[in-house]
Amino acid sequence: MHNQETPRYFLARHNSNNGIKAVVREIRISKCGCEGIPHYQGLFPDTGVSIAMTEYSYLNTYATAEEAEMSKPQWLHWRQSEALGLKRNPFDF
Repeated sequence: MHNQETPRYFLARHNSNNGIKAVVREIRISKCGCEGIPHYQGLFPDTGVSIAMTEYSYLNTYATAEEAEMSKPQWLHWRQSEALGLKRNPFDF
């Protein structure tokens, strides 16, 4: 983990064959700013997928997995869904 990354957690929901599932996911977030505007970069350690985040997205993450479990679920980012094999293109054979 890079020394500027902060481990955070959120309750991620995704579609599955058995309906909509919600699972706590870890994301490592680094913050930088340009001209007073905060910018966040998130990295999913299990897949290596990196995403840009807004401050709103950052505020929907939590310091502990227990806090995240009690929060409102957020849709899992589409790049992370594909990397985990949860979302597949139905036209790919």
